[in-house]
Amino acid sequence: MDGILRQQAESQRRASSSRLLTHVDEEDDSTQARQARGPALGVAQWGSGKIMHLDFNSEWQVIGPNSNKFKTQLGIIARNGRKVPLTYVEWIDMPENILEDIWKEVKDNTDAPEAYKSHCLRNIGKLWKNWKSRLKCDHYNNKTYVERIAFTPPRVVAEQWRTLVAYWGTEEAKATAEKNKTNRAQVSSVHRTGRTSFAIKREQMKKKGKRTDRISVFIETRSKPDGSIADPESVEIISQFHERLSQIPKEQQTEAVRDQVFTEVMGPDGHGYVRTYGHGPSPADLLRENSRLNYELVKEELSRLQSNYDDLQCKYTDLQRKYDEMYSFMQRYFDGFAAEIHTSASEQGSDASSTQHLQHVDADAETDDDL
Repeated sequence: MDGILRQQAESQRRASSSRLLTHVDEEDDSTQARQARGPALGVAQWGSGKIMHLDFNSEWQVIGPNSNKFKTQLGIIARNGRKVPLTYVEWIDMPENILEDIWKEVKDNTDAPEAYKSHCLRNIGKLWKNWKSRLKCDHYNNKTYVERIAFTPPRVVAEQWRTLVAYWGTEEAKATAEKNKTNRAQVSSVHRTGRTSFAIKREQMKKKGKRTDRISVFIETRSKPDGSIADPESVEIISQFHERLSQIPKEQQTEAVRDQVFTEVMGPDGHGYVRTYGHGPSPADLLRENSRLNYELVKEELSRLQSNYDDLQCKYTDLQRKYDEMYSFMQRYFDGFAAEIHTSASEQGSDASSTQHLQHVDADAETDDDL
């Protein structure tokens, strides 16, 4: 079935390649009318030649005044079946030429650097996957086969919809759906950010001087405006955070330590997604970024230690110079003092000899007088 999906999608892409940037073909009149109505136009300047400026954080998530508009435009691209066909099982199966066309469109309309490419395509992949999930939930589940085929959802190419309906009816797709349903049931705490991305929420927290580790972001995105926690599941999780943090001195609660506590309570992140970061960075990306930051911190600390060592070396050299000067002075002083002592002693010896000589002369004179 995977092969059928890929063959049909590729055939469809080739058949409509000349209309990828205009409108859907005539086989789906209702889709064409809905596209002309307005919602699919997205950002007004898109395709006009005017370049949209994008700001990024360290995880290559779009922030700043154009973040919501850009996110909306990516969603429009992801939902355009003529540009991004729905008939591939996974995003990883999407042909390279389609991915290149998507990136070219983004590059033609924004000042995004080449380094953002992989992050951009990953984001569109998640939006594409969410779009398929939404279509299945709204127009496939709890409906009969006749009902499913009779109506093509808005903004969906009819041929792609029929292919999806056929695939979702296979045993393979049913098994995958059941597994996903079980995984979703395990998600007990839902954030309250609405259309505000985690990247934007982090920036808002930074501007307010708040911590932005994963525990802090989790609490912030589960809190009501009055500061209370939205649901009992979140209350229980946050309680576990506080209990573990209470055993760690505050001065030791670095961002890395708090993130480790988060992982201990919540468990490891799933494939390709980092909780409290939203669309954008994968666990590998965050690991690389943390490694880079740790490298910078170590490099900075080494630089500081080197500077301290250089200062100490200068101080040692200065002290050594002063010691040498003092030693030279003391040496000269003691040499002079010793010379004075020697001279004084010599003079005293000479005086003593003269005194003794006089005493002998006097004694001889006295002897002569007696004679």
